[in-house]
Amino acid sequence: MIAREAGALRAVRGSSVREELQQKARRLLQQAQRLLELTDPVQAAVDA
Repeated sequence: MIAREAGALRAVRGSSVREELQQKARRLLQQAQRLLELTDPVQAAVDA
């Protein structure tokens, strides 16, 4: 999987690998934040 990701990164033209990684990191961060927003009410209910 990692090798495929690296290959996909190299295949991207017009943007550097660094930019591509930053975009991936931002997307992962947004997904993580969404997950936290979804689980916060659940955790609050469990703690109550």
